[in-house]
Amino acid sequence: MLRLKNVKVNRGGNQILSIGDSVFDFTKTYLIIGTTGAGKTTLFDLISGVDKPSEGDVVVNDLSLYDSDFMDLSLLRKKMGVMYDVPGLISNQNVYENIRLAVNSKKIQFDHSLKDVLFSKYLMPFDLCDHINSRPGILSLDQKRIVSFIRAIICNPEFLIFDGFSDFVVGQYNKVIVRLLNELREQYVGGVFFSKDKIDIGYQFDSILELKNGGLHEH
Repeated sequence: MLRLKNVKVNRGGNQILSIGDSVFDFTKTYLIIGTTGAGKTTLFDLISGVDKPSEGDVVVNDLSLYDSDFMDLSLLRKKMGVMYDVPGLISNQNVYENIRLAVNSKKIQFDHSLKDVLFSKYLMPFDLCDHINSRPGILSLDQKRIVSFIRAIICNPEFLIFDGFSDFVVGQYNKVIVRLLNELREQYVGGVFFSKDKIDIGYQFDSILELKNGGLHEH
């Protein structure tokens, strides 16, 4: 369970967000929509552990995402698969090394080698087999996003936090992305997905919320 406890974010004397007690079940999927400037990225940064609220707290399984000790924080963040709108790949490591680093950090074990799993389940459907040894600098933005997506979901997350969802999922690999997300859904892996607007892509959300005037509202 992820819970926002009376979260407020102030920037330059202005209140950007003011969200009361809100609970997100790890087994459910939530779509948060909002226009440009509504605060989607700010809220994404809060619940992914990137930024701290001016007031209130973000709690994961009854532990603060900000005020717990180092080991607890590390364990909390390993439960979440985070997909950033701007891919945060390490520039001097190739595709395989970027994904392997995430897998190793979360101590994930597979029945087959990581390369076998990558080729068969992820790289081949996305036409990325020829880029396994490529560094991010020669990849297109869409390819970088796909690598970041693979890195987020391959580590057996309990919950997904996904920024820029509408921009990412409407491309030529829509069916592959939705299939992989639905496989996680069947394993009761939920998530919070941030989007500019409501989209119909063959992936069902349990709840749709709108971020407006700094608050979350049922859509």
